[in-house]
Amino acid sequence: MAEKEYIDKETVLKHFDEVMNNEFCDADFKKAALGFSIYVSRLATADVVPIHHGHWIKEYDCGYITPHCSECGETALTKEETSYDYVYSNYCPRCGAKMDEQ
Repeated sequence: MAEKEYIDKETVLKHFDEVMNNEFCDADFKKAALGFSIYVSRLATADVVPIHHGHWIKEYDCGYITPHCSECGETALTKEETSYDYVYSNYCPRCGAKMDEQ
């Protein structure tokens, strides 16, 4: 299943407003833009946040390989800073970045 894509409703409405105020667009085109803007303004919105994409940077630290997030730079320690158990998950446990970059 493909990931869903979201658009910013206010940006779309702004573009329709620009079309309706463009002197070079004919009346039929402006009428269609008005209809679409009314339709879009009535659509339900979703509560979404941007996804940050990153990857694990493997660095040697005191003879150990220490993974750091490419987005926040933090290590991926599992519980305590005194532990040397690292997480190589699909998401950074610190900032939530999705680890899908190469």
